[in-house]
Amino acid sequence: EIIPLSSTTRSDEQRRKVSFRKDVTNANGDRERTDINLYMWDNDVTPIEILEIAREFKDAADTMGWTTGPTLFEKFKSVVTGSVTAAASWRKIVNAIQGNRTVANFHAALEEFLQKQLQQLEYTSQLKYLRDLKKPRSLDVIKYEEKFCVLNTIIAA
Repeated sequence: EIIPLSSTTRSDEQRRKVSFRKDVTNANGDRERTDINLYMWDNDVTPIEILEIAREFKDAADTMGWTTGPTLFEKFKSVVTGSVTAAASWRKIVNAIQGNRTVANFHAALEEFLQKQLQQLEYTSQLKYLRDLKKPRSLDVIKYEEKFCVLNTIIAA
């Protein structure tokens, strides 16, 4: 299976989100608040949404300063709780780590989790699809480039 150019995510109204907040007070006493809403993994998640969730989680981790292994594991668990199956799969992978929740182990666990969730996708077929893709007549050049770049970026992530 591949992700075609025509793939889209469901609308915001059809997807649940989980919210994260970070409050920081600097030396001058000024308070800065950062709020991020990430899509939750649910039972109807599509391959393009899985890749979007993974990319957005990585961006959120940078923005929110989630720099320790335990924090990354805890925050990602919040994202997958919308699907009993995904949450069970994540829990099984995390339990195999046996309490060694380092940043490196988080990234290895996330990679293993994504591979299991996306096992029906064929990476080499996806690359061939992107290489052979021609602009559909129905799309203008700018829209085609946007969609192509999104697919290319997601697959490269």
